[in-house]
Amino acid sequence: MYLNSPFQNRQPDGGRPRPLSPPPLQDLLFEDLEQRQMVGESMPPRVFFYGDVGRIGADLWVWAAGQGAELVLRDGKAVGPRWVVDNAWAFDCMIVDAEYLEDLEDTVDFCMAVRRAVPELRILLVSTEVRESDLSSARMLACDATLKWPAGSQALAAAVRATIENHRWFLAACHGVNAPA
Repeated sequence: MYLNSPFQNRQPDGGRPRPLSPPPLQDLLFEDLEQRQMVGESMPPRVFFYGDVGRIGADLWVWAAGQGAELVLRDGKAVGPRWVVDNAWAFDCMIVDAEYLEDLEDTVDFCMAVRRAVPELRILLVSTEVRESDLSSARMLACDATLKWPAGSQALAAAVRATIENHRWFLAACHGVNAPA
């Protein structure tokens, strides 16, 4: 699915639309995650991909379909931190193509700007240039985990699970928000 409007408020489950303005962090945090864990699911239902749709996006489509997740794509590098901030309420996780902005420093700056503005958004960085995946929380100021690309479906699923878990640590360490047990 391509998100062509800055205000798409359809629910993946067909339920009532989400508000067009984001609710407070405390109202959103862990709500969807808790509900999914109760039914035994571990993947976020709506994932936003920021990157080269042709280079990585096709593989993510296949993965998302297999996981029952909705992958949301947006064309063009004009989508910056402000657009992500304005629309973050609609996503459970963001996957960022590390090479999309061409400069590592620009990629890190982009991720950090999003992280500062929308701390509740989980961020997974995928990169063809890293030696190996880092599923630790070592880069928590910019992202929740880093995945060496290309990666298989199982590696991607493991990275998303690590992203969810590491994000709990990030929120606790940087924002004093305790994750549910």
